[in-house]
Amino acid sequence: QLVFFVAGGGVLRGFLCFCVMHFVCGFCIESAGFGLHRSVFCWTVGDANAKVDFGEHCLAATADHDVDISLFESLFLYQVLNNHGIHHLFPTIDKSRIVEIMPVFRQTCREFGIPWQNLQWRDIFLSLWKTWFKGLYGADCAPMLTTPPRGHLPPLSLTVEPIAGQSLGAIIRGVQVNKLSKREFKTIEQAAIKYGVVVLRDQQLTPGEQVE
Repeated sequence: QLVFFVAGGGVLRGFLCFCVMHFVCGFCIESAGFGLHRSVFCWTVGDANAKVDFGEHCLAATADHDVDISLFESLFLYQVLNNHGIHHLFPTIDKSRIVEIMPVFRQTCREFGIPWQNLQWRDIFLSLWKTWFKGLYGADCAPMLTTPPRGHLPPLSLTVEPIAGQSLGAIIRGVQVNKLSKREFKTIEQAAIKYGVVVLRDQQLTPGEQVE
């Protein structure tokens, strides 16, 4: 590129045109894209409250803005990156179709208590230089960073082992049926549906509990 500019306009003019081209390109990329991952609103490596669930992590590590503008505006103003959370959750969905799943997306966030935000581009862009504006944005404006992770509860001690060589049946260990939690009950219920027959081993029950 520099060679073509120099050949067409001389050394000084060619070099200046080259610098202006890259400055404009860099500004467009920075203003449209950098803040979507590198702003005070986005979780990044080293921050507290790291999310384990894939979907929750995608939303915590991205920032969305102006999500309800038209496809034309999104394409020419923000390089179709303004719906960035959904872009990472569903990377193969065409931008023209995102408007159709936004109501479901919003409802799902409310249902699971995910503090998703539709931010202002101005705030995202300015926060790229958060050290220049220290104190401008408080922790209350970035709930994705202050909210503890909600996905992936601690692992259960319960194990489900399909019976080898059989099309039906599974052995369940590591749980007492007289002390089942809701998660354990749900897991056993799903195993019974999947395998037809389940055997719970190593139970410690009183005679009365065995009858019940």
